[in-house]
Amino acid sequence: MFSEIWQNYDFDEISARIVAAGSGDVERALASQHPTIADLPALLSPAAESYIEEMARRSYAITRRRFGNAIQLYAPLYISNECSNGCLYCGFSAKNRDVVRRTLSLAEIENELKALSSMGISHTLLLTGEAPEKVNENYIAEAVKIARKYSDYIAIEVYPLSVDGYCSLVSAGVDGLTVYQETYDRTQYDKLHPFGKKRDIVWRLDAPDRGALAGMNALGVGALLGLSDARADVYFAALHADYLMKNYWRTQVSLSMPRICTAIGKFEPLVSVSDKMFVQFMTALRIILPDVGFMVSTRETADFRDNIMELGATQMSAGSSTEPGGYTAKGVSAAQFQIGDRRSVAEFSSALISKGLEPVVKDWDDNLHAGTYKLTSTEVPNIDGLTGLMDRSSFWVLAQRLFEEHKGTGKYISVLFIDIDNFKAVNDKFGHLAGDAVLSKIGSAIKSSVRMRDLACRYGGDEFIILITGMGEDVSVVADRLIKKIRTIQYDEPTSLHVTASIGVMTGAPTDADGFASYIFNADKALYTSKHEEGDRVSKWVGNHACDS
Repeated sequence: MFSEIWQNYDFDEISARIVAAGSGDVERALASQHPTIADLPALLSPAAESYIEEMARRSYAITRRRFGNAIQLYAPLYISNECSNGCLYCGFSAKNRDVVRRTLSLAEIENELKALSSMGISHTLLLTGEAPEKVNENYIAEAVKIARKYSDYIAIEVYPLSVDGYCSLVSAGVDGLTVYQETYDRTQYDKLHPFGKKRDIVWRLDAPDRGALAGMNALGVGALLGLSDARADVYFAALHADYLMKNYWRTQVSLSMPRICTAIGKFEPLVSVSDKMFVQFMTALRIILPDVGFMVSTRETADFRDNIMELGATQMSAGSSTEPGGYTAKGVSAAQFQIGDRRSVAEFSSALISKGLEPVVKDWDDNLHAGTYKLTSTEVPNIDGLTGLMDRSSFWVLAQRLFEEHKGTGKYISVLFIDIDNFKAVNDKFGHLAGDAVLSKIGSAIKSSVRMRDLACRYGGDEFIILITGMGEDVSVVADRLIKKIRTIQYDEPTSLHVTASIGVMTGAPTDADGFASYIFNADKALYTSKHEEGDRVSKWVGNHACDS
């Protein structure tokens, strides 16, 4: 658990180390071909302020190389502002007696989701205050099930749960978990949280671990800048993200560094974080953690967001409301904080496009070409209309490009070849409409099982291919999870329909002599072994033969 790592560090000592770093330390960090967390204090230091332009150029290049030009758009949906914690800085705090409290009914939640869908948003972040006695896990699970009808991706930002609690929400359809630590400074944390369950800092620190153990596909962590020494808080948030990425390889990790802003209660930041400092922090994090996602919310002003959107952001909120019911009836209940960027989704999308970026409101649509590795502006992407995945031709362009970039690096690439078992029998017995429903559902299962930077396509007929980077033997976990997910899909019509699939896996670190076609060929041979063993299983290619995963 991360709390065990965190307890080995002294917040004040880290703060002093950051301040003590000099220009020589900064230059050594920037000169490193593979900078690590050990280099981060120098890049967060006051001395690094003189190097921000160089850091920004490097951050821009890394972001474009790793994530392309895509910016994933999302919107928060507050379903309750009930809270039993006494956080001194939050508009939802129980100490704010004048707050109009509201918990949305399930019908109201559905209306809010319809409003978001009409705006073009399909990535939804469901939020609550922290009042489990009034907003329990069952209520959150029901909200998630409704959101599943309107959203391609659902994340939650709710009070910390047990592993079992998170498991129930994953089963309901949750993809990601966001937990802000607020501040990693134990002394300041205790002062800012005088009462309530949130006062237990260790329980909160380990919530992302529990989420990962429950099977969350994505984790988001961060600090609320302005509650303590911001430079040290950014360091600890990066340490937290680095720990999660190393310990839960199959999980996509994102960071966010929101600055505290005015809320009910008139709490003012204890530490001022300037625009220049924010840019320094963002670019330092991108240099040290090149594969981490970076979220920027509408807390920040429109002008500032326009100025930083190219530098490191991968996910940005748009058209946001921070009050329960705010998308259908504004001003009825209290908002958590004031919005800085009030532009609509369309207006913000136009701003992104003007910078040469691509706003993505739905995974795997015509604007998103495989997350990290993208088609060029002169290439026309092809998306399979039934499954929402790339078609074979677009996949080959991207996959071969990715394969070539990995040659000789020692980094792993895995190919998962998937075939639906007895698909012809489904069409023969239930008709082609039922067969189409199977393809559509399995396409959705594949999308929810891979990371944004992975590639997936409908290869032809009832065959699919996924290309996954960086996992090595851990890719078997993804394959096993996917085959179980396919096995448990429920179909509306006919309800008796039950479908399984077989998967063949080929994993390796490609050398200069390897070709991508050989990986496809070996994955296909492993798939044949799975099919020969009556299907509903995973086989992997090892050496010159296939074996059980």
